[in-house]
Amino acid sequence: TPVAVPAQESTCMEKGWEAYYKCSECGTVVDENGNAAQIKYLPLAAHKLTETKAVPATCTEAGKKAYWKCEDCQKIFSDAEGKNETTEAELVIPASGHKLYKIAGKPATCNEPGIKEHWQCSVCKKLFSDSEGKHETTEAELIIPAAGHDFTVKTVSEKTLRSAATYAEKATYWYTCS
Repeated sequence: TPVAVPAQESTCMEKGWEAYYKCSECGTVVDENGNAAQIKYLPLAAHKLTETKAVPATCTEAGKKAYWKCEDCQKIFSDAEGKNETTEAELVIPASGHKLYKIAGKPATCNEPGIKEHWQCSVCKKLFSDSEGKHETTEAELIIPAAGHDFTVKTVSEKTLRSAATYAEKATYWYTCS
């Protein structure tokens, strides 16, 4: 007694088949008339791939290469055709680390602010107070305020004769910044 078995589409993991009949009593594959037959299998289907864009690495955080993942089998591929299987570990782009260069300090003067010695990353442009790039800082923290003048006054006096009977004292003041 033939019973219809519906067609099954192939996936990337399992072959599908065309519709067929089988005997309801013994399970033998038969045609619609009950004669012996064979199942016609379909080839495996292509992967249903979804792309994930690359994430570039930064100085401090790892990135990830672009990849394609199959919706059915969950396998990961490095190509859009789904031919080169890969792993999560192979997709990692290591963090590059900071590329530091030294910026010399400049002492403050009376009128001009100075700046502390520091290092800057040529990649991310972050500022650091140490050569290992462990202590991030800001421009504001690096500023040495202008000191302002610290005057000392020197007085030089001389007695000047104004008239025969009186005299006045004339003073000259010298202001010197230390």
